[in-house]
Amino acid sequence: MRFKGDGLDVAARSDVGRVRKENQDFMGFFQHGPRRLLVVADGMGGHSGGYEASRIAVARIGQHFQESRQDPDLLLAEASRLAHEAVVAGARRSTRLAGMGTTVVMGLLQGDTAWIGHVGDSRAYLVRAGEAERLTRDHTQVNRMVDAGLLAEEEAENHKMGHVLDRSLGSDTQPRMDLHEGVRLHAGDRLVLCSDGFSNMVPDTELAEIFQARDLDQAVQRGIGVALLRGGPDNTTIGAVQIGELAAPGQDHQRFVRAAVTAVVALLVGLLLGLALG
Repeated sequence: MRFKGDGLDVAARSDVGRVRKENQDFMGFFQHGPRRLLVVADGMGGHSGGYEASRIAVARIGQHFQESRQDPDLLLAEASRLAHEAVVAGARRSTRLAGMGTTVVMGLLQGDTAWIGHVGDSRAYLVRAGEAERLTRDHTQVNRMVDAGLLAEEEAENHKMGHVLDRSLGSDTQPRMDLHEGVRLHAGDRLVLCSDGFSNMVPDTELAEIFQARDLDQAVQRGIGVALLRGGPDNTTIGAVQIGELAAPGQDHQRFVRAAVTAVVALLVGLLLGLALG
């Protein structure tokens, strides 16, 4: 998927991987007035359950986004609630879908600000100036143990239960969505949303390097390719949004030099005026 317009460049791709027979990830990009919404979901549960769950969730989130006039934080929370209810209702309609669920990560953009909502272990990153900042924290049982002081961060990194979710849409109880609000965006920033089929295979430092590619779609393609080269054990989905244009190589340095020269000139003019008036 590719979209360009309104100062944004959007690229998204999904791959079934080298092990799974079905792609249970799903993604969507929606527009409504001045707002844009990118969604990535990673389904789970039985034969075709995860496939259905991720698609139900993304469709319900997109529907609410296009109908709602709520503030972004309330909109994302309500979209998460409605998507959960839709997945639960879908599971009740068919025994083959019993127990299905899905993660979700949503990035809502309006002007130069982003709001991130998520449930589960699908992630959002902000890539800026060659560095990647993780904007979400995985909702896993291992992270809950870390938060409770029962496990050290170092022990959690490769824990055998690291993939067991603590929250998901479609679970027995309404999951709480975490919100990262008011993320100020600068020209050249890239917001990256992904399923764990990518984040489990690529450390944050390498993700930052991948998304230094000049072309956003090529960066997304490369990310999918890296996951596949490392075995592709899971479905892999990446959606990315670029705000404005990337600075050309050396452009940031040129801007710094120009700003410094301007400041020096202003200082000299001030001194000369001071001497003349004195």
